[in-house]
Amino acid sequence: MQNANIILGRLKKAYNLKKDIELANFLGVKQSTLATWKLRNTIDYDLIIAKCNDINLNWLLTGQGSMFLQPSPPPTVNEHAQAYQAKEQEIERLKQEITNLKAELKKMDQEEEKDTAHLQALQAKIRELELENRELIGQIKILKELLLKKA
Repeated sequence: MQNANIILGRLKKAYNLKKDIELANFLGVKQSTLATWKLRNTIDYDLIIAKCNDINLNWLLTGQGSMFLQPSPPPTVNEHAQAYQAKEQEIERLKQEITNLKAELKKMDQEEEKDTAHLQALQAKIRELELENRELIGQIKILKELLLKKA
């Protein structure tokens, strides 16, 4: 377990703070809170991590390594070119997919038109057959009446 005094001392060193009141103000806590941390040998690590996100935590806890985190190097021109090329390829792939979907939609529309025309033809045929059926029913009725009169 790390000594709170050592860690708080490292924080003061990192941020060039001379007094505990300066560190307390920096961390947004009361000076009495720092005194309690030292007395109990405890620290609010979540607060320290949140307030000191540029500090190398390994250095803060062990004194080893660099004091501050090193910024990542900016991407190289080659990395930018590769990212750009990947984006262009993705755009081309999406364009092709859009073209394919449009063709499929057009085909479906054509099939729907054929189906609609076929459905209308079948509906007309049904109406024609229903009419013919009514006529046949009427003729059968007349024939029955004639047969009954002769009998």
